[in-house]
Amino acid sequence: MKSIKNIAVIGLGLIGGSIALALKDAVKDVHVTGFDIITDAMNIARYRNIIDLIAKDYGDAVKDADIVIIATPISRIIEVVDEIKGH
Repeated sequence: MKSIKNIAVIGLGLIGGSIALALKDAVKDVHVTGFDIITDAMNIARYRNIIDLIAKDYGDAVKDADIVIIATPISRIIEVVDEIKGH
């Protein structure tokens, strides 16, 4: 089984940010890339070390990910899946 080292979190609100932070606390040497359509959410998450890297778009967020966590509002999930399915 491949070890999980790269995680993408799409949606950095309360739930996505909490999941990213918990993963960083629980898993040694994990790298979390985050993306959100709200730039301030990404900047705050990076500033607070909730994520390691800000992605420029959906494809950039998931390109090297071992796991992708979609933590967006339910109404946006299909849109996000459509954006990342080719990556």
